[in-house]
Amino acid sequence: RNIRTYMKDKEGDYKEKIRRHRQSKLRIFATVLGVIVFIALALFLYHKLRVYTDYTVKNVIERSESSLGTIVLLGENIVSYSKDGAACVDASGNKIWNQTYEMQKPLVDVTGECIAITDYNGRNIYVMNSEKILGNISTSMPVKSVSVSEGGIVAAVLEDGSTTWINVYDTKGKTLVYSKTKMNNSGYPVAVALSPDATLMAVSYLYVDSGAMRSSVGFYNFGEVGQNELHNYVSGY
Repeated sequence: RNIRTYMKDKEGDYKEKIRRHRQSKLRIFATVLGVIVFIALALFLYHKLRVYTDYTVKNVIERSESSLGTIVLLGENIVSYSKDGAACVDASGNKIWNQTYEMQKPLVDVTGECIAITDYNGRNIYVMNSEKILGNISTSMPVKSVSVSEGGIVAAVLEDGSTTWINVYDTKGKTLVYSKTKMNNSGYPVAVALSPDATLMAVSYLYVDSGAMRSSVGFYNFGEVGQNELHNYVSGY
């Protein structure tokens, strides 16, 4: 009987130790989690609420370009463009490249360190990066929208009367992918966007449904996922 009592007491002590150990681990976990949440919240509030009160001027560059020019960042460099041309300079004002052209309504797209410039209804697309001019793509139809990837691959919406084309080019102007659309089928493509690696493409369509104008977005995959799909079309909304 004494042995049984002793064994029960031992078992009770063992269970109590396990319970205390679990509670201790739970308290440690809760403490660590609380500290992590507190630090994350503090960093979030710091970035959201901080106010800059001073600055240091490291360099001043005088620009001679027309005041009508538009400025965009290209990596760590600066591009200014207008209807007459575009120029790229580094942070010290050193000219990287200069591209002349004549446009009425420049369309510009920048992704990472690549930029594509074309004229709305024009037939030339100029492709540059932060180091050099990559190429000049000539199209046989007027350009309505353009998008460039980080590697210089360009997607463009081209209009041909009642038919509209969505073409994808390399920097030399070679057509890599093309798609023919009509208003009475998928609709009119009003804008196109490439992913940074050029494996994905989104196209915004405008179409008529029961007398009302509506819009949709189609997604295309040029990688392995889209190889088994018709025209690489994978989904739409």
